[in-house]
Amino acid sequence: MPKNPRDFGRKRSPAFVEETPENSRSVPGAMTQHAFAKETHFAFDERGMSMGDLSAATGLNYQRLTRILRGSAIMRVDDIGMISRVIPEVFEAGVADMVKLASALIQHD
Repeated sequence: MPKNPRDFGRKRSPAFVEETPENSRSVPGAMTQHAFAKETHFAFDERGMSMGDLSAATGLNYQRLTRILRGSAIMRVDDIGMISRVIPEVFEAGVADMVKLASALIQHD
């Protein structure tokens, strides 16, 4: 969860909120979703696609797509799969980012 919600899925390295006992279960998931959302934004921007184009190509509802890419709805595995069919590099880059985040979390503990 970035400190500035507008950074979700956009910034390469946003300042995330401090992990506390109250949010410790949601921070890793939010960081993982951020990694996939960031890669999705970069990839469709590079392709000159709009959010509407991506929605149509993936079959994801436009409102759901915008919510998962800005972090206000939880991204599901099937969402990642649908996006990755249209923009394959999202999966590879998102997983690579997720592994880096997971490694950092493990080293932190």
